[in-house]
Amino acid sequence: MGLGCLNVGLACANVEFGCLSVDLDYANVRLACPSAELGCANVWFSCANVRFGGVSVGFGCLGLGVGVFLGGGCSWLGGMGGEDEGAVMRREQIMGWVKDERLGLADLLEGLSQQEWDVQSLCEGWTVRDVAAHLSLSTRMTIRLSIRGAIRARGNVHRMFGLLARERASQFTPQELVAQIRETAGSTHLTPGASPLDPLIDMLVHGQDIARPLGRPRPMPLDAAVAALDHAWNSRFYGAQRRLRGHRLIATDREWAGGAGPEEIRGPVADLLLLATGRKLGAPAS
Repeated sequence: MGLGCLNVGLACANVEFGCLSVDLDYANVRLACPSAELGCANVWFSCANVRFGGVSVGFGCLGLGVGVFLGGGCSWLGGMGGEDEGAVMRREQIMGWVKDERLGLADLLEGLSQQEWDVQSLCEGWTVRDVAAHLSLSTRMTIRLSIRGAIRARGNVHRMFGLLARERASQFTPQELVAQIRETAGSTHLTPGASPLDPLIDMLVHGQDIARPLGRPRPMPLDAAVAALDHAWNSRFYGAQRRLRGHRLIATDREWAGGAGPEEIRGPVADLLLLATGRKLGAPAS
């Protein structure tokens, strides 16, 4: 996709596409051969050079999620001209759901034994403690930390979050992680590249990643789960439509359906959300 001379002004970043240059508070990123897919998608660059002060780091494949900055399919931004009243109210509702989920999960985590903290979660390769560490970090992610993490993970966002989660899990006790989740439960801070619905998905899905292997009850609030499922299904980041091509998902506890394939998958919204985010379904925690 040729981008000509598009200029996008951001709160702490300026992005110019053509000979693409991204100027951030903490870094200057110059990318030689950009190929872009915009909407709520990622922009992938085959050659990248990142400069920190006087240090230059070159690496082979960098993926940057910039959909949140560009509107398009990301209607939750309300366009580059600012949000209307309805969009602001919707954002406040979503962040209210997120706060409730954070506080509820902190309550659950507070009652776990040491052995339960070490149980493998539904998130492959992550213990319950790793997942909690990841959730404590989501309100503390910065552009600098994101760029450094991407370099360490060689551009793989999932590897980056895994590295950061395990590192944080080793730095703090379970009690400290619970306190950190509580401390920022009402935070509206977003990880660079995220929409307000992404932390909601994070909390709902990771809450089940923790609760289901432990056999702990953790029902999802239905309205929040439907909003999260709709976003996860339509966002390229989660890859649900690609993974589930040929299938039609139909909710049994709310009027919701996605996909047009001949094979039907029916289930509660909570189960469909886990499926849309790449989980293998186990016994529900409800």
